[in-house]
Amino acid sequence: MYLPANLHALDADALRQLLIAQDRELIWRQTKIDQLTHELSLHKRWRFGVKTERLSAEQAQLFEETVEADLAATTEELEQLSGKPSAAGKGQA
Repeated sequence: MYLPANLHALDADALRQLLIAQDRELIWRQTKIDQLTHELSLHKRWRFGVKTERLSAEQAQLFEETVEADLAATTEELEQLSGKPSAAGKGQA
């Protein structure tokens, strides 16, 4: 914001005009800041939002299969450690 060097020499009308001009510029700047802040918020939401982190159906199926296999392996290992026969071992005896 520009202030004239001879501010003390300005009359009341000139000071009012200067104040009005500065107020308009301040409003414009704040509006621009608000606009850019909103735009940045939209870009962040688009970039980092939930939609970008969703798994495709194929990825979800692979994840479920992996989880099921891990659970089965963990269950079998726990049964072996506790001395109980696993469901797979029961049918073979």
